[in-house]
Amino acid sequence: MDKTYYRMITLAWLSLAGIALAVEDSKASAVEDNKVSASEDNKVSAVEDSKVSAVEDSKVSAVEDSKVSASEDNKASAAKDSKASASVASPIQSAARPYSLSIVAPVQIAGSDDAAKAFQANVLPGMLTAERQLLPEYKSHTVQNLATFSLDPSKLLLSADTTARVYFLGEGAGYQNTLGVSTTNGGPLSPGAALIFPNASSSVGFAGSGSSVRSASEPLQPGDFVNLGKLKAGTALDFFLIAFGATGGKDVMSTNQSLNADGLVHAVAMAKAGSPYLVLSFEDMKGGGDRDFNDVYFAVDLGKSNIAHLMGLGAPEPSLAFGALLAGGALFGFGRRRRV
Repeated sequence: MDKTYYRMITLAWLSLAGIALAVEDSKASAVEDNKVSASEDNKVSAVEDSKVSAVEDSKVSAVEDSKVSASEDNKASAAKDSKASASVASPIQSAARPYSLSIVAPVQIAGSDDAAKAFQANVLPGMLTAERQLLPEYKSHTVQNLATFSLDPSKLLLSADTTARVYFLGEGAGYQNTLGVSTTNGGPLSPGAALIFPNASSSVGFAGSGSSVRSASEPLQPGDFVNLGKLKAGTALDFFLIAFGATGGKDVMSTNQSLNADGLVHAVAMAKAGSPYLVLSFEDMKGGGDRDFNDVYFAVDLGKSNIAHLMGLGAPEPSLAFGALLAGGALFGFGRRRRV
């Protein structure tokens, strides 16, 4: 073989080797490209998955937050509904508004919430017994006599914050009177004055019809109540009676004697040591009337600390008579005198 032949063989081999190297390089390059591409694809996929996961998590979180929020709203709403339905408003609400005063709140039916049930069963009977024995119908009382069992009704200053409630006990009036309160100790024309019982008349009592049915002229039953709401320490209370208030009358009798046009005492205040209740009882006629001080009587739940404070301001010894009678707890029967 000559040199030319060997040269051709050598060139052919080198060409084949180059092709093989090129193929290997191409494979390697493809593998690398595939790796890079796979890596990039994985990264993109991971990012996309992360975004999807984040979106899904966000949706789930939003749903969970929504559920929690709805649950909290439902709880708050349920709490409000529970409070709102805790007591039942009387179907008969007097429309009388003497002195154009608003009512504090609607009258609620006796025993229609837990506190009212407890009052009706455990407190009301003793209070009615005490009222009749200390302030019987037609028995005239002098100021000196009242001082043996009454606190000073003109010093109703609260020493502690409280949520107050007024319970109607009874009445022995021949008139359709109105009961109200001022939180500035100033009577019906003062700031903070409002009506509690626009018509403080009942079918049960000395002047009642004896009917068991509420009516516009006799809307109340013993134990009916009105929530006065939250009162701050330092509040000076003045309860006032407007004689004939439900039928247009304007004469005002106040627990604050200095506000009474005739200058006379028209209210008696009684309490028992350790009790949260203050019992108030009014004489409704200007000039003193028959001075039996039982024309409208009611109990105010002011809390034990406020009652203890009020007893300190007044005369705690005389109040023991009322406390002893409350301990008896027997419900007395009412006589009747027809209303005019």
